[in-house]
Amino acid sequence: MSAPSRATLTAMLMAFVACAPPKEDPEPQPLPQPLSNSDEEGQKRQKIGNLQGLGHRSRITFISYPDRPHQLELSFAFPDRARSLLRPDGARSAQRALNYRFGDQLWSIQPGQKESHELSGVHATEAVLEFELRRALFLWPLGFEWTPTEGDHLRAEVVGFGHLEAVVAGENPHLPIQIDAFDAEDQERESFRSVSWIEEAGRARPAAFDVYLRGGLVWEEEVLEVDLASRYLDAFFIPADQRENTAGQAVKSCVPFQLGRLAFQRQALPPNTSLTEAITEAERQMARSGETLSPSPHVELTSAGVPKAIWLVLKDGTGRTSPDWIGLDGGPAISRFLPEPAITPLDLREMRAAAVGAPRALFLRAQPSHTTPRRAELVWVAELPSREH
Repeated sequence: MSAPSRATLTAMLMAFVACAPPKEDPEPQPLPQPLSNSDEEGQKRQKIGNLQGLGHRSRITFISYPDRPHQLELSFAFPDRARSLLRPDGARSAQRALNYRFGDQLWSIQPGQKESHELSGVHATEAVLEFELRRALFLWPLGFEWTPTEGDHLRAEVVGFGHLEAVVAGENPHLPIQIDAFDAEDQERESFRSVSWIEEAGRARPAAFDVYLRGGLVWEEEVLEVDLASRYLDAFFIPADQRENTAGQAVKSCVPFQLGRLAFQRQALPPNTSLTEAITEAERQMARSGETLSPSPHVELTSAGVPKAIWLVLKDGTGRTSPDWIGLDGGPAISRFLPEPAITPLDLREMRAAAVGAPRALFLRAQPSHTTPRRAELVWVAELPSREH
């Protein structure tokens, strides 16, 4: 299948299924430019509510191709980082299509390709609106300033790109049944309609909706999973071939951060347990637990990176009065992004070089097993500073 030089998520979806590229754009392709220091200052992480990020996984059924379902994965770090991955059900990893947003820069990678292409002009505007439309729906009503307009309609600005409009009505008048994205010329771009909602973990989240493009029904979407617990490094939102063009923390191999408090049950592992075996055992124990746990398997490591124990980590981070539960106070830590749940000697050397002193704890947490590709995070928990009285 041939592919266009650049495409938004919606355009790639259509091309992917139809096995034919969207119409080529005559606009010349821009050369990649490095992020400037001023760009970095404008892209500092911000929480929305108590959330640092958001992810969701959906099954897409195209109206024109109902027998060719696809899966779509979206990941966000607030306020301006986003990543989408599209692949046919059961497809090889090479058949995926990717879109990235890091601040004001956006890229796409076509199915079967490794090189990224930067989006500009109308393509960049469409991509931003597509990402923001999803962020608005899945975080509703957080993240945007919604202003009543008329009747059951609300409006929120996407500064520099356009605006969103929501319709709140039906059985749950506080939840939207439709959200539309409009560009700066007030032209409708994309619309989520017939939105249904379910309650999950004490919070309403979308269950299914229909996606319209410029007024025409394109696909039906079933939301399989919403992830509010995962944390993402900046490098996750930049294509691999663009990371050398960026400056600052986005491409550092070891990134300092503040770890929140963890509460977990610890189960020691037999000697010579491999990391893969440890992750499998953690998943087995997680499936048997009656507690609400983090979806990520956690493996405690020795200073040499050898699996020592598994942790069944509570999702809400609160403690338990039972001695079976261990509390690890939050504090300064160092994170290293891993492209797969595997540790190399280089990973450990770079963690030691970035740290001061011995770790209070060293562990690996992997993404859930259904995630494709499956990535992991190596976390070095630093000693807490001494308190002077």
